[in-house]
Amino acid sequence: MNLTPLFERNANQIHRRAEHMKPHWRWGITLDLRHCGRLARLALCVLMATMLPSMSGAAEIAIKNKATYPELFLEGAIEPGDAKKLLDVIKADPVWFVALRGINVNSPGGSVREAIDLAKIVESSGMTLRVDQGKTCASACFILFASANYRWAANNAKVLVHRPYSTSMPGNSVEFAEQMEAQQKTILAMRDYLQSRSIRSSLIDKMMALPSNAAHEVTVAEVYEEFGSMSPTLEELTLRKCELTNRNIFRRGSDGERDITCIDEVLFPIKNDWLKNLIGAKTFEVAKHDALYIRANKLGYVNPDLCSSALRKHDAALHARDWRSLEEHAKQVIEDCSIMDLGETLADRMYASIARARRGLGKSQDALETASLCTRLYANSPSCHVEMATILVDLHRASDARHAIDSAEGVLSRVIDNARRELANAESEEKRRSLEAAVGLFEEYRLDLKDLRQDLAR
Repeated sequence: MNLTPLFERNANQIHRRAEHMKPHWRWGITLDLRHCGRLARLALCVLMATMLPSMSGAAEIAIKNKATYPELFLEGAIEPGDAKKLLDVIKADPVWFVALRGINVNSPGGSVREAIDLAKIVESSGMTLRVDQGKTCASACFILFASANYRWAANNAKVLVHRPYSTSMPGNSVEFAEQMEAQQKTILAMRDYLQSRSIRSSLIDKMMALPSNAAHEVTVAEVYEEFGSMSPTLEELTLRKCELTNRNIFRRGSDGERDITCIDEVLFPIKNDWLKNLIGAKTFEVAKHDALYIRANKLGYVNPDLCSSALRKHDAALHARDWRSLEEHAKQVIEDCSIMDLGETLADRMYASIARARRGLGKSQDALETASLCTRLYANSPSCHVEMATILVDLHRASDARHAIDSAEGVLSRVIDNARRELANAESEEKRRSLEAAVGLFEEYRLDLKDLRQDLAR
């Protein structure tokens, strides 16, 4: 699934609307000590100095914490060139970019235009974004926060917003009029941008009412209740995949692991596809292979022995037609191996196996529901579509079965063509054997569909 065009279209539109902004237009907390002469204003200056830790200078962008929990970090003021810097960091270390989930920010804000460019990267790449305890995402940094498909802030992190401003003083009435018009256009552009990311007008109104030496602190409650920790697009995808929404996230279990896994299974394929487009398919495949080893053996995200054991038990149960064991071990594979493939998961095969097991146990309706879920989650999976068609034939639903067979044949034609193209360009013997086995399996599926059509004709 490549959602990049959708995100790029919206981001490019706001970027074009922001072209009128001159380089000195910024969005960051300012402290003007000239206003601290009176006691009342001194309190404000002390408050603002307390709210923001020292983050002077251009942003540092790097991948850190490789030994424990790898993340991209953006720390410091957002300046022109930071978007290129971010892409350069990713291209220089694609293995660790595959292994990590997202970006960790600590920034007082800065260039609005550069923040939009950074936000385009965060949004289209499927990176998550978080603000850690004691850290800050202020002003222009909020553009990144609002654009991330999944965003999270610790309870004592600070997410601060106010209206954008110019750093220059007008020298005459013409410059004053130009600056006033530019600020009006900037505010309108930012309002449209944030509303398109489901940021409510009430929060935007608070932002635009505050000058650059003040700020509204966006609380954790506002994040979860006002605009949600997931973007509208991600929420729709997780709703279809696992019934996860902004209303029930982290409220469905004690540790939230189920919700994190669901988000990972949506965003990892997007992030991997984005990276593949950035660095090329060959470089990506090498990076993905190395990242798999890192996640499994260095970071402890996956126990490869458990995964291999679950797969062996699944295959043995399928061969023995032990339907109860097949259902049990297919579920175990999903639990133990789901994150290993980093995008092209085993989950579609396992859901098809669960449907097959329930069909074998005589649970036709349960089998149908599972197969239907499988085809919705993995629309290009031959195993899901073939199992769906088989169940409908068994249920004597001839019209639905014919439609399902047609769909399955269409999916098979596409995946076989793709596999054969990859086979023609395979550079390693291991890759060639894997693709040959896949094509062989798909051809068996074609024979199964031919038999199903004959069953319908009887």
